[in-house]
Amino acid sequence: MQKKFIFFLTISVIFSNLTLFSCNSTKIENSQISKTGTKIKAPQFDSVNEEPFFIQNNQLFIEEKLSNGIPVIIKLSENQKSCGLRFVLDSVPLADLQKFSGLENLTLNLMTAGSIRFDSNYVSSLEYAKKIFLCAKVHQDFLEYGVKFEKENLESAIEIFSATFKSPALNQEQFEKLKNISLPQNQNLYDILCQKLSEKDNYFANVQLTKNSQIELEDVKKYHQQLQNASRIKIIASGNFSQLETENLLALLNREFSSLKKINFAKKNPGAQKIQLEEKKCKIENYEKNLGNQKKCALGFVNVPPILSDQYLYFGLLSFYIDDFLSQWNKNNKIASDCGCSVLISKKALGIISFYDVADFENKIEALENSILKAINENAIDAKLDFYKRLYVSFIQSAELDAEKTLEQMALGLVYKNDAKDYIKRPFVLSKIEAGQLVQFYNEWIFENWNWIWE
Repeated sequence: MQKKFIFFLTISVIFSNLTLFSCNSTKIENSQISKTGTKIKAPQFDSVNEEPFFIQNNQLFIEEKLSNGIPVIIKLSENQKSCGLRFVLDSVPLADLQKFSGLENLTLNLMTAGSIRFDSNYVSSLEYAKKIFLCAKVHQDFLEYGVKFEKENLESAIEIFSATFKSPALNQEQFEKLKNISLPQNQNLYDILCQKLSEKDNYFANVQLTKNSQIELEDVKKYHQQLQNASRIKIIASGNFSQLETENLLALLNREFSSLKKINFAKKNPGAQKIQLEEKKCKIENYEKNLGNQKKCALGFVNVPPILSDQYLYFGLLSFYIDDFLSQWNKNNKIASDCGCSVLISKKALGIISFYDVADFENKIEALENSILKAINENAIDAKLDFYKRLYVSFIQSAELDAEKTLEQMALGLVYKNDAKDYIKRPFVLSKIEAGQLVQFYNEWIFENWNWIWE
């Protein structure tokens, strides 16, 4: 698995959130060859209704609504040992992107620290005593607040989850502690990228606290109140529930959350224009780095199609090729100790190439782009396409073994395609993609469209 920039570890840029992931595929490339030396072709299906993964899972989704209209989607999964529940909340625009960067993340994580009724020590003890874990995650377009639990602890889990969502403690001591832990000591290229993008489009706020954040506890309390809006909430759950347990779950959710009112709100949406810098190649002057890290970094980004669209999956497959190419190009040119391809999750998705420990990058950009173009050809792609498809599909299917991973896939489909079932349809879509389509996609969307920043 290729490493990425350190700062990518704390933001929603990693491929696991997108069913796109990097791997050193060259080491296991021969797995697509049978013992007789014959290339094994994946089976073909005429429609999604014939694809086995879709057939196995299509009837396992339960869709209901609470009495106040909040939609609830439950995925039944016999192979999952633990269960999970998440609120998927639509994001709203921040009044000041710089001042309030990290407000959503700070608020959600402070909510997990306990409620007025259940203090932080009690909530922490539940992780050991009853295996109940609260979780929070912030994306550019939506928020997730959830709980993981064993199904025998269903009622306790929902009660704790409800209390921390509706009436968290939000006290000053916890606020200061969490803020001090989260506050960065320096600026990184991702922060700079968000600043530059927001200059053109008031959209890409950094989800983490930055040096420019000026958040007080009152800001957190006000933002928490905005979350108590039934219009912003969708509920998803996954687990090995029986029919009786499913009915109990729905009854508990209705008891705890049907009192939430629906309120009109402005949903966060990107602007219509494409994202690009004034200059496609931009060197960052006076870049502040970790004192113990004097290695240079570079970041390239390019517009890609809307997330989870069929064409977006082209980028998912191409990321394997680009990762493999970068790994070899790195060795041949000796310019970077680490490089890789990823994506920034949002309705206005950006493909990302990151470099770490790179020198004299300005003079290498054109050579890099041309080298990638030569590597992305139909013969090279066709030789590995079936193998990469299987990697991609294996990741999607493995999500069925873990409630948290299943919920990640459901949340993405729900937000970006209004379809929590979307992920079980992707293996069929992937099976129809051909090498020529990937080459055409690269030429139209990526080549000569990169924007670069480096220091």
